[in-house]
This record gives sequence, C-alpha cells and structure tokens, in this order.
Amino acid sequence: MANIITFLVAFLFLITPALAQEVQNISLIPFLQHDGSFVIQVTWEPPADSALIDHYLMYRVQGIGEGIRTPQIIPPHLSALNIADVPSLELFGVSIQIVWKDGLTSHGAFASIGHDTLKISPSPLVASVTSPTPPVGLSRADLGMVLFVIIAGAVIGTFCVRLFSRA
Repeated sequence: MANIITFLVAFLFLITPALAQEVQNISLIPFLQHDGSFVIQVTWEPPADSALIDHYLMYRVQGIGEGIRTPQIIPPHLSALNIADVPSLELFGVSIQIVWKDGLTSHGAFASIGHDTLKISPSPLVASVTSPTPPVGLSRADLGMVLFVIIAGAVIGTFCVRLFSRA
C-alpha cells in the first residue's frame, strides 16, 4: 500500500505544472522634477497565486558604489509605487522578492535603468528585467522513464522485503 501511495504522490508531483513564483514585468519609469531629482514609478505583475503572498520586499540600488539599501516592506495588495527624490539615474535598480504566508521567500526579480538608456529613449522608459528561468518540463518519454524507474523500484523493494522476511 505504501508503494502505491508513493507512486501516486510522485506521479502527481511530476504532472502538476509549476507556477511562476516571482513578480513579472517590472517597469521603471522616471519623471524629472523641477529640482533636478527624479520620481521613479515602479510597477510589476504579481504571480497567479497572489492570495498566498504575505508581503513584498523591495531592495533599491542607487548610484555606483552605494550598495543595496535596506528593504522596503510593501503590502501584498500593491503592484505599483513611486520612489521620490532619486538624485540621479546614473544607476538605479530594484529587486522585488515575495515573502509567502508560509514564511518562504522567492529569489526575486531585478530591473534597472541607467543614464545612458535615458539619452537614447525619447518615449517612456521600460526597464530591463532579469526574470527567473522557466521551470523545466518533462517530455512524454522522460515521464515514461520516470514511471518505469518508480515501478521498478517498487517491485524490487517488495521482492526484497519478502525475501528478507522469510529468512
């Protein structure tokens, strides 16, 4: 019975599609202020299972050599915010991590803009985004091989238990 349960759990795990567990499509749009500083509008798309999000952590990278700032805690219902008083766009980036209700944290997605990009683009700027790699899918042949290994292991395990229980 235990072998059947193990087989079913493994099979369901293999055929269940993995969901994206990071924010997607982060965009950074700078707005020049009268004093020469910038307001950066940050927007993103939450993953499909956003009801399980406890909060976001947003890390800012601002300027060369200034390092990463202390994370800002963002409520789960937000998917946009403005960052005011950014002195320059020599280098500006954000990394957004998801903190799930079960306490786990995602790897995070990163987007950045720079001064050189602003000179080239006359229209609103959309940042470059580094997203996580998509999950690896199994072909039918791979799935068949996995099932064969699971069934073979169950058969050999049952044979060994019976063989050793007679001794």
